[in-house]
Amino acid sequence: MALTEPTAGRTIEFGVNKIPVALIRACKAGDVLGVASDNFDYLGPAYSAANAHATGIAYVARLVAGEDGAAGDTIIAYTAATTSGYTSGAVGAKIYMAQTSGTAGQISETLPTGTLSCADVIGMTVATNRVVLSPFHRPPMDSATAV
Repeated sequence: MALTEPTAGRTIEFGVNKIPVALIRACKAGDVLGVASDNFDYLGPAYSAANAHATGIAYVARLVAGEDGAAGDTIIAYTAATTSGYTSGAVGAKIYMAQTSGTAGQISETLPTGTLSCADVIGMTVATNRVVLSPFHRPPMDSATAV
């Protein structure tokens, strides 16, 4: 089975390097936040829930949302976090940003593919219901299609 996002929300169990960030789109606690590949003001007001591939724009994962927020809010985010609430994770699996439509901020154990897809490993499943996300300090890219 594949990692499944929680229906009742994620729990931030532990966060590293607390950073206040301004949002340009809404997010939920545990969402992977990123900046568009054409906007590399990493700590500026350009964060949103990230998707591995949005129409014409790739997102670069940088942070994990520490709380829910609406567009225009300033929230706490982390450079790395342990989150829980998932089901059916494969222990030891690599974690990527989810790629399909409507999954902004979510994660997946499936490698994103396609033009402008961000295929960076951003974490690892450590239990069937828990992942460690470290998008800011991520390991090297997995594919030539990564931005």
